[in-house]
Amino acid sequence: MVKTLLWKLIEKVAEKVVPGPAVPQVNNEMKAILDIGRTAIETCWTGNHEVTKVFSDQLVKHHTEKMMEEVAKVATSSDPRMANRERLVSCVIELAQFQVLIIDPLPAEDPTGLRGQPGITGELKAHLQVLVEKDKGLREFMHAFSTPNNADDVWSPVMGRYRIAFAWTHVHQMLRFAFDDVNHAEGKDWFKPFVAAECAWQEYQYRELLGMPSALEVGETEAWKNALKMSFFSQCVLEGARFPDLKWRERADGMVEEQFKEAILRLRAERAQTDQ
Repeated sequence: MVKTLLWKLIEKVAEKVVPGPAVPQVNNEMKAILDIGRTAIETCWTGNHEVTKVFSDQLVKHHTEKMMEEVAKVATSSDPRMANRERLVSCVIELAQFQVLIIDPLPAEDPTGLRGQPGITGELKAHLQVLVEKDKGLREFMHAFSTPNNADDVWSPVMGRYRIAFAWTHVHQMLRFAFDDVNHAEGKDWFKPFVAAECAWQEYQYRELLGMPSALEVGETEAWKNALKMSFFSQCVLEGARFPDLKWRERADGMVEEQFKEAILRLRAERAQTDQ
């Protein structure tokens, strides 16, 4: 059923790209994208009861159709590999916004494996109610729900959005295999380091809003430098580097003080505009 719906969506997408009744010829690459996309959606969403059990059938169906539509768009794009990367970056950025909010501090277990990596502490969960008031993005997110009366009223929407973002992210993560956009060397693939870097950057921003010390480095200047290094990972992914993690390390390590200063001034100006 999913495969049939997926092909119908490809026809719809193709009609928008190529006027008329023509349907794109199904080549081997497109077949691989469709097959992996179908498997990814089933694995990460429709067949993952632990993720979907808290959602209504209507919401599950809505996201299933949206996911299939995105897979179809990737399959019919002129550069499927980069189309998938662009969507993956968007998903990871949203995932990180919620991921760092749901990680438990020590001594609790951390099934994500992220806690303890540079800049990721598990300390933000205790400040969730304050953060949804201070952070513009979280305020707007929570505005779609009833005014919270307690911690559970905040936790439930945040955890729900995290589950959805996690599923979306891993659909596009799995889709990378259709283009061999992975590093098969053991322990050297770039996806997990990318997620960790984006989480560290997001936690840094949240900690600043809360007036908490940086978890990246002692001293404002060094903390900013390390935070900016984390934020540059997504740029390396979008630039199409074969191994974004390698390019990221080379770029971060080779940056000079002036580049940091320019980036700091720019980001501070952007943050000032956002907070207005």
